[in-house]
Amino acid sequence: MRRSSMVVLGILVIALLGYVGIKSLRAQMVQVSAEESWRQAAKRDESIVAKAYQQGKGDVPVTVSGRIIQVSPANAPDDGHQRFTIEIGNGMTLQVVHDSKVAGVIPDLAYGSQATVAGFYVWNPSGGELHDRYQDPQGEWVTGWIEFSGRRYP
Repeated sequence: MRRSSMVVLGILVIALLGYVGIKSLRAQMVQVSAEESWRQAAKRDESIVAKAYQQGKGDVPVTVSGRIIQVSPANAPDDGHQRFTIEIGNGMTLQVVHDSKVAGVIPDLAYGSQATVAGFYVWNPSGGELHDRYQDPQGEWVTGWIEFSGRRYP
C-alpha cells in the first residue's frame, strides 16, 4: 500500500474510534444524569411552575434547570442581588434573584450558559421569579441554591 493510503486509513480508524468513544461517554453521562435526584426534580417541577403561574400562586418551592437568556445589570451598587433570566424546558422564562450578599457573586454568568436553581417561585404577570433565599411566613430564612459552571452557590 502507498504511504498516502496508509495515512488516510489511519485517520479513518482514529475518527471511528473517537466516534465510538464519544457515543459511549455520552451514554454514560445520560445514565449518570438520570440518576441525579435534582435533575429529576427539575423536570417534575417545570409542571409545578407552569401550574402555579396559571393559578397566580407563589411561594412554591421548586428546582428547575434552564438556559440563561439574559443577565441583568445590578440595580444599584449596594443592592446585593444578581438577576438573570432562564428559559426552562417547558418554554417558560423566569427571572432568578440571587442573594449575593449572603452567597457571594456568581462570576461569568452569560447568555447561553446552563443553570439549575432550587428556590421559591414567586408569581408575577411576566412568568415569575425564582428566589434562592426566601423569608417564610414565620420570618425564617430558607435557603436554596444555584448550580452554575460546576459550582453550587448556597
